[in-house]
Amino acid sequence: MHAAPAKRRGGGNEYTQPTSDQRVISYLTLRKAIGLIGILLPVVLAGVYMLLASKIIFQASISAYYYTSMRNVLVGALCAIGVFLFAYRGYGWQDNLCTNAAGAFAVGVAWLVKGQAILKDAPPAVTAQSRVLTGQGAGSP
Repeated sequence: MHAAPAKRRGGGNEYTQPTSDQRVISYLTLRKAIGLIGILLPVVLAGVYMLLASKIIFQASISAYYYTSMRNVLVGALCAIGVFLFAYRGYGWQDNLCTNAAGAFAVGVAWLVKGQAILKDAPPAVTAQSRVLTGQGAGSP
């Protein structure tokens, strides 16, 4: 069975799809899933990290989880959100511009990591690399 054709709204160039169209339902489901990733990301990062570390400890920011065992979860979630935002088409060129920029920035945050001066639970190799990236030098504490 075919879905009803798109209906023209307000005489403009925009179209509305009927809600019985499976593409619309899956698109809305994808939007909800991306929203859940964003909402649950801090909870999952902190909760799983505390389970793995066997102690109650919170990082100073979500970005600080990059230097923990939760790095892959953080990068994966940011990349998933970034790709979705870049592929998302809004209602006008302003929406497209904003979501494309947000998608690029999300992927940039995931892949372009700045070193951190104080790494409490990072391995020595990561700490040394961080000192070089922040300009503290290898001999600094």
